[in-house]
Amino acid sequence: MLATGEPSEGIPAVTWSIKYGADPGYTLFDLADRLRVRGWQVPAYTLPDNVSDIAVQRILVRQGATTDLDRFCWPTFAGRSSTSISIRSTCR
Repeated sequence: MLATGEPSEGIPAVTWSIKYGADPGYTLFDLADRLRVRGWQVPAYTLPDNVSDIAVQRILVRQGATTDLDRFCWPTFAGRSSTSISIRSTCR
């Protein structure tokens, strides 16, 4: 949760990167481009200077999001190797 310290006031967030050493045949920047084509804004970016070789993507889940939204997005990822993605949820 991204929050001010009060979990009930937070914003659920999920961050992921491609597992170190994996080569799924695409980068997170490629994935961001494909998502953008489908109307999703999920940018990829590199981390600060001391870890700038790591690229990540992050989704902030807005209030009122439902599982219907998830089912709409999931086909975008269909066929991708889930073994090459490392997901870190900040939800608790």
